[in-house]
Amino acid sequence: MKEGLLRKAFFFMLKKALLFSLFSINTLTSQVDYQWLKLLRYEGTFFGNYQSQVINKEFFINEHGNKDPQAELESSIDYISKNPTDFYCRFPARSQYLYKRKLITKPNFSTCEKFLYFKRKVNPSSVAIVFASYYINNPSSMFGHTFIKLNKKGKGNNNDLLHWGANFSANVTSSNPLIYGLYGVTGGFSANYSLLPYYFKVREYAESESRELWEYHLNIPDEHLEFFVSHLWEMEKALFNYYYFNGNCSSQIINFLDAIFPEKELSKRLTTFVIPSQTIRILTEDENLIKEIRFRPSNFQKVSKRWESLNQDQKKEFKDFKNDPLKYELTNKDPNLLDVYIDYLDFKHPIEVAKEDTLFAKKKHQVLIARSEATGEVKKINFQESEDKAPHHAHKERSVPLGYKHFKKQKALSFGYRFSMHNIMDPTKGYSPLGGQEMGDFKFFYLTKTKKLRFQSFHLLNIDTYPQLFGFNPKIGWSMTVGAKDYFDTEHFEKAPFAKHGLHLNLSQNQSMIFAPEFHYSIGYSDSFIGNDIRVDLMPGLSFFSDSHRAKFKLHYHYNFVTGPRSENHHVYRAQLTIPLFQNLSWKSSMEKWVSKGQDKENFQSDLNYYF
Repeated sequence: MKEGLLRKAFFFMLKKALLFSLFSINTLTSQVDYQWLKLLRYEGTFFGNYQSQVINKEFFINEHGNKDPQAELESSIDYISKNPTDFYCRFPARSQYLYKRKLITKPNFSTCEKFLYFKRKVNPSSVAIVFASYYINNPSSMFGHTFIKLNKKGKGNNNDLLHWGANFSANVTSSNPLIYGLYGVTGGFSANYSLLPYYFKVREYAESESRELWEYHLNIPDEHLEFFVSHLWEMEKALFNYYYFNGNCSSQIINFLDAIFPEKELSKRLTTFVIPSQTIRILTEDENLIKEIRFRPSNFQKVSKRWESLNQDQKKEFKDFKNDPLKYELTNKDPNLLDVYIDYLDFKHPIEVAKEDTLFAKKKHQVLIARSEATGEVKKINFQESEDKAPHHAHKERSVPLGYKHFKKQKALSFGYRFSMHNIMDPTKGYSPLGGQEMGDFKFFYLTKTKKLRFQSFHLLNIDTYPQLFGFNPKIGWSMTVGAKDYFDTEHFEKAPFAKHGLHLNLSQNQSMIFAPEFHYSIGYSDSFIGNDIRVDLMPGLSFFSDSHRAKFKLHYHYNFVTGPRSENHHVYRAQLTIPLFQNLSWKSSMEKWVSKGQDKENFQSDLNYYF
């Protein structure tokens, strides 16, 4: 009797010791600890405890399982002893994990009909992480987007539209931009994983929004694939709070992969704020994780390259088609022309051609029939982008400039800090050549003679976008800046918050070159303005960009109408040069001159910019 009690006591203490060793709060040295934490999305809190990112209680067994990983593990083992089938069917990945650690017997999934159907439906042969390029017209995709592609067995590489996509996104409940921004920053939207045909994602990104897709195919063993599908089954039932900067698609994909590859500890490489390009860089930094990179062009890239291959007569013919596709008679059966007609309809009217009963869908059907009957030589066009343009080759998001400044006959040391992400004058590699988006950009300078530190500017948000061009087809772009700055064209240092908005009419036919008449206006407010608290600037002007990837050059002119104190109308001339030195290091130089009736003022600045 005593011997039996001693044996039970011994095994009870052994179990407790094992669980304690698994979840010592102060020392997480075992891969098992790390994997369990990642499977249930636990994060360390400021007070040394844990809190899961998952917010719905159904995801846990223990009443306090969302913040107590040890109790959740104990309760899971206990629940399996009483209701094994229910646990196996709800949490197959956790069941496989517990069996691998020899904490339970081998799970039996034979009665889990819904889970087994899910496995048969997905049935992947491989997995890829897809990067959809930057899309400034949608704030949630301004920094790009990442999602999971599951390549189904037996479908082959040439039929990837039949594969599956797993997407993490917010459940947006308001179209109001102010509410959207507030909820996005504070976690006001819920978010979840969803499974849908990969074709839907291609239609959304590459076709409707004309965004390039870069596929990073993972080097994932077969035994990990089954675990991957099991974890995805569990994640589809999990709800999260969506945070625009660190609880988004990018951080979630890294956390997902961390649960599959715990030995790599991928999430430990994340910074406080996470954007999609950082996710891609983390994956490519591991030389054994990515086995292949594939590129899928956007509809814009397809039609643009086909148009460039046409001769002048063909371009004139195409112009007639473009002006009124529905009334255009298909008299010319040149296959190269018909191909560009098809791609143009897909690019210009993606939603209409996807519906069978629309006029544009019927027109595309007519062109397809004509194309099937066409004869003649077809030009071979390479739609693939060079891999050095892939997002993992882009400079990192944060930057620190350090250099020299000369203005108003004073010399200064210039420095700053930018939280994220890309200015249109930064090196283009890996980014769109037609835009830039920055957040949290601070600039200061130190006057060497007076030994005073001065504030130069702060940009909470700074966006420039020049629309994609197709032939000689001018498009209107826009810019917006919100922040605070020192008004250098005044006699004194006058700091004020301001908002600036502008429109650009891009007349260039070349993406590596921009020629744009512009109109900007800005409003600044400060009680230090003498005679008026509000200053309004109206700025018609002209900009020219040239980008050879080895250097980026910009010339700009505008005339500044000022309604405010201590300043007068003036001309502004500006020249800027950027030379990439390495992937995360560039040299920038700028010269600015104000010309007014009173006097001329010059501002020269030269900085080394380190991206990290």
